[in-house]
Formats: sequence, structure tokens, C-alpha cells
Amino acid sequence: FIYLFISIVLYFCFNSDRNEVNRAISDIKSFMAPNLAFSDDSQANNLEPCTVVRVIDGDTLVAKVQGKEEKIRLIGVNCPEDTTKKEAYGKEATEYTKKLLPPRKTIYLEKDVSERDKYGRLLMYVWLADKPDANKLSEQMLNARLVRDGYAQLYTLPPDIKYQSDFL
Repeated sequence: FIYLFISIVLYFCFNSDRNEVNRAISDIKSFMAPNLAFSDDSQANNLEPCTVVRVIDGDTLVAKVQGKEEKIRLIGVNCPEDTTKKEAYGKEATEYTKKLLPPRKTIYLEKDVSERDKYGRLLMYVWLADKPDANKLSEQMLNARLVRDGYAQLYTLPPDIKYQSDFL
């Protein structure tokens, strides 16, 4: 990371051509998140708009992200299972998430540290509002709302702990 930072500083010191600077920024973004390069519009608030395709279970969904369908696993929470094995309240958790995320709904993704889990799913916080308000986190963020309303338990796996204390 330090090498990358020094490279960026040196690059900006010796290059004044705006097109080359923009290309360098794009290359750095691709390097930092090679499988999910957030659009420039989303950089201001670190949210990537996408469209819900379907809900798999309480803490997993499929969304269209930059034109590609991606499985998304919610960070920081764990709902009872309702797919491969049936756990108590799994169906209720899935139905609750389906109610909040109908197909074609626009949601906003926020990445923490990790990009994907061992199953290849994107690890994200899912915001229901495009301009999140920290004071309304338990209403506007699906992850926090699932815990607040009793459909999920706190499930923290470092290094993805940005909102850990907010879920308590």
C-alpha cells in the first residue's frame, strides 16, 4: 500500500497532462478493486447503485451491478438458513428481506475491506437510500435493519467491521 501511495504522489508530481492523470486514477481504481470498479458517480459517497434481481435468503441476494448479475452476501449479519438446510425462522428472514428488496428495486452497495467471500459472493453493506444518514442507519441500511428487527444476528468477520458497533 505504501508503494502504491508513493507511486501516486510521484506520478502527480511529474505529470501535468490531465488525460494521463485521469487514466492513472482509473488504473489505480482498477488495481484497488479489480473485479468491481465502482463508477465515478458513486465515488463521492462510496455507494454503487444497482438493481435487485432476486433474494436468495435473508442475507444473500442477486443484483445487477454494472450490467452484470452478482451474488451479494450482507456483511456483519447472519440470518437463519432457508435454502440448503431449513433453520427456525429462516423462512421469515427470507420473506422479510424479499419484502424490503422486491425485484427491480434500486439499492446502493458499500464495500468494506474484503471484496468477496470464499464462495465468490460480493461482500457488501446494502443501503436502501442513496444519501445515507448516519443517524438513521438502522432504518436505511438493510444489514442493520435485519438485526434491529430480529431477523439476523450480528456476525462479524474481520477485517470487515466498519459498522460492527452500530449493529449492537
